[in-house]
Amino acid sequence: MKRLTPEHRAKIGAARLGKKHSPETRLKISLAKRGTKPTLETRAKLSAARLGKKRPPRSVEWCQNLSDAHTSSPHLAEWHKKVAEAQRGVKRGPLSPEHRAKCSAAKKGKKKGPLSLVWRENLSASLRSSPAAMAYRARMTSKEGRARMSAALTTSPRAQAHRAHLFIKSPTSIELAVRTALDAVGVDFVFQYPVPGTPYVADFYLPQRNLILEADGDYWHSIPKVKIKDIKRDAMLTACGYRVVHLLERVIRRDVVLAVETVLTEGGTQ
Repeated sequence: MKRLTPEHRAKIGAARLGKKHSPETRLKISLAKRGTKPTLETRAKLSAARLGKKRPPRSVEWCQNLSDAHTSSPHLAEWHKKVAEAQRGVKRGPLSPEHRAKCSAAKKGKKKGPLSLVWRENLSASLRSSPAAMAYRARMTSKEGRARMSAALTTSPRAQAHRAHLFIKSPTSIELAVRTALDAVGVDFVFQYPVPGTPYVADFYLPQRNLILEADGDYWHSIPKVKIKDIKRDAMLTACGYRVVHLLERVIRRDVVLAVETVLTEGGTQ
């Protein structure tokens, strides 16, 4: 069979312009092409023909038809089953540096678009109605589940470090005064020290003496609830092997250097 000349192809293209295949013809073409792959030469020609051309935006109807076709396809469930069986028991190793570089270059300059409201509602509904989510909610809402969660949040080193980080605050005037006095005395100390194994942050920690020094404001630490918290805090720190000393605001403002020297020599509570 002779190949068609470019002029003949142009005539056929012009004659077919604006015409569409019937559903029967499209089905025949689809069945004939099923399982076949275009050659490298054909791919190169298609790529050269599309070079520099922008694909027109898809219509909502076209996207809906494509989604319906994928959803109702009888081969979809079979394909998912084959993929699941092929990946069963296979552990995916870490990505190679070349693969990571390619992914990074492909994503460079691209921003994720906002999720549509319908997509978010569908995801929320699927998460609410999934058996795993319902079992998790039942487990967490029970008294035993809440107790386990509370214990995990209290004893987990990561949770304790996070809570300690949250408690780190801007220094008060009396804390700054104590810090200046410790510098003047020449004692090694750590300011705002997250105590390991506890959710607390000490105002000052003197490692050579294993001493925790707290600068307490008169008003705040006279509140009954705060007093109870201080007692529990001191008990935990003492159980961890630390010696805890509190410096009250009125003592600090009277003579902070004398108060610090008294604590270092006597170790008593001011």
